[in-house]
Amino acid sequence: MNKMKETKEDRIWKKAVKERDNYTCQVCGKKDKRLNSAHILPWEIKETRNDIMNGITLCITCHTFGKLSCHKNPIWFSDWLMNNKPTQYYHCMQRFKEWLNQEEKKSTHMDMIDWDNPVKLEKMFKPLNKERIE
Repeated sequence: MNKMKETKEDRIWKKAVKERDNYTCQVCGKKDKRLNSAHILPWEIKETRNDIMNGITLCITCHTFGKLSCHKNPIWFSDWLMNNKPTQYYHCMQRFKEWLNQEEKKSTHMDMIDWDNPVKLEKMFKPLNKERIE
C-alpha cells in the first residue's frame, strides 16, 4: 500500500478480503500470518480502493517478490486472474473502464491533441524525448 497513513476503512477492507479468501494465498495456496490483501486495480483509484472485489489475498512471494508476482509480472497475473477468478477479473475491468471514462471527461487538454496527425505529434513530443535522452 501507499506510504499514506492507514485508515479504519483500509483495515476493514484488508480483513474482509482475507476472510473472503479464507486466509489463503489465492495463487499458491499458502496459509501464512503475513498474507497481503492486495489491490487488483491501483490503490490510487479512490472509486475502487475499498471495493472487496478489487482485492485478493496473496502471500508476499506472489504479491511482490516472486518471478510471477503481480508486481513483477502484471501481464501474467492479469491472465491468471481472468482464468482463475473470472467474476472478479471482469468486475475489476468494468470498474476500471468506468473510471477511465470519468477521467477522460475531466481531461480537456487531451481533447485538443490531434492524435491522427503524426507530424504534429512528433513535434509535440520531440522536446519530451530530447529531455529524456540528455
